[in-house]
Amino acid sequence: MSVMVITGGTAGAGKATALRFARAGYHVALIARDETGLQEAQQACERFGIKTLAISADAGALQRAAGEVEATLGAIDVWINNAMTTVLAPFRQMSEEEFRRVTEVTYLGYVNGTRAALEVMAPRDRGVIIQAGDVGGRWPGGRFPCNRPTVEPRRRSAALPMPCVPN
Repeated sequence: MSVMVITGGTAGAGKATALRFARAGYHVALIARDETGLQEAQQACERFGIKTLAISADAGALQRAAGEVEATLGAIDVWINNAMTTVLAPFRQMSEEEFRRVTEVTYLGYVNGTRAALEVMAPRDRGVIIQAGDVGGRWPGGRFPCNRPTVEPRRRSAALPMPCVPN
């Protein structure tokens, strides 16, 4: 049985993605901060008769989470970085704390998620890492959607063939 991990899999596109993988027969590991959302998403995935694991963790604890997934569900085949937070406000009105939170959850979440996935996938020379994205970086008007624009160039560079990621 294949194993997939998704960060931010408790709502929206992340939850829909987790459910789609569960429906396809993958064991699903959900990593997020929202305990209630984790329980709800886990129960929804389990309706497809697969094993699930819900881990409450932030961007700094993803290597520990990857180890827990592998110990509980087996080798990770697919890792999806999807966790994000956003602030939709005029750029000059955003606080230092808002910028910091967006950077920690979104950018460092992608970086640390990719590092955690590579840590377990590279020795096996197999696995797929997906960087979920949105159109936030192309938002029209005078507001600054501070979420995934920072990830865009790195997501494209991470899409280059790597030894442990099938083309």
